[in-house]
Amino acid sequence: MAIRVFGTSSRGAFEKNDGTLANCAAFFLEQRVSFEYCPYGEELYFTHQERGAYFGGIPSDFLQRAVVLVDPDNGLEVKKPTERHILYDEVKSIYAGMDDSSILVVFQYFPRARREPYLSGRFRDLVSKLECPDPI
Repeated sequence: MAIRVFGTSSRGAFEKNDGTLANCAAFFLEQRVSFEYCPYGEELYFTHQERGAYFGGIPSDFLQRAVVLVDPDNGLEVKKPTERHILYDEVKSIYAGMDDSSILVVFQYFPRARREPYLSGRFRDLVSKLECPDPI
């Protein structure tokens, strides 16, 4: 079995023991699973105006047989998004390019709101806007 992780975090996250991507790499190595990290965009300066080019430039092979990690600074789209958010249309374009064996992981901080209603609303939005099955 081989795992490919595509993400927008820097390669340095794998090299430092900060409890994030480094733990993923260690876990896969312990399980004797082939592991490849495919960073995207770390050399690019992401701006709100250049969103289309940024997300349009994701290599399609990065989305095949992959665990796709999206880690926006602040999370999913809000009423007035900035470059610190990922828009639902951007998540949808990533999801649409993935094959059936791939998994999409979107990191989201919890706002100061009750968790259950917040998660229910976000899940409902993801299902309707991405036209995908219920997220886990």
